[in-house]
Amino acid sequence: MFYRRYKNDVNGRPAYDSAVLLKIILFAYSKGITSSREIDWCCRNNIIFKALACNSEPHFMTIADFISSKPGDIEAIFEQVPLVCDEQGLLEHEHRSLGIPIAIANKNDYHSCKS
Repeated sequence: MFYRRYKNDVNGRPAYDSAVLLKIILFAYSKGITSSREIDWCCRNNIIFKALACNSEPHFMTIADFISSKPGDIEAIFEQVPLVCDEQGLLEHEHRSLGIPIAIANKNDYHSCKS
């Protein structure tokens, strides 16, 4: 679904692995971070994001472009995460909430929610 657009072995710098970008974005969304600039900052400064990004530092425009290229697909995957976790027995049923809000960041998202 994501690999075709980001496969670039002919010219320029090799593209970031779509799976890595998707992991970063899904984790950021789960923490309430939707700004591509904030995600960029986290990839450079947060150890968890560094691990998810395989120590790469995708630029905020790369992140924004990836998000805006397939917002519906990313949202659909994000909505499936709690369901898969529940199937795997990773959720406590008395505290489970499947109504996770999602906001798709766009290329013009310049505000920051850093605390």
